[in-house]
Amino acid sequence: MPKINLNVSTSNKELACLIRAAGSHVNQAIVRYAMANSATPR
Repeated sequence: MPKINLNVSTSNKELACLIRAAGSHVNQAIVRYAMANSATPR
């Protein structure tokens, strides 16, 4: 049982890191998209 719990905790940490990395990439893309839209006159 302890080994299973350790594996679950490590996989959760890896998932959290992946989610944070994906979120930062998405935020950067949104910021670039917003800046490009605001820079181009409509």
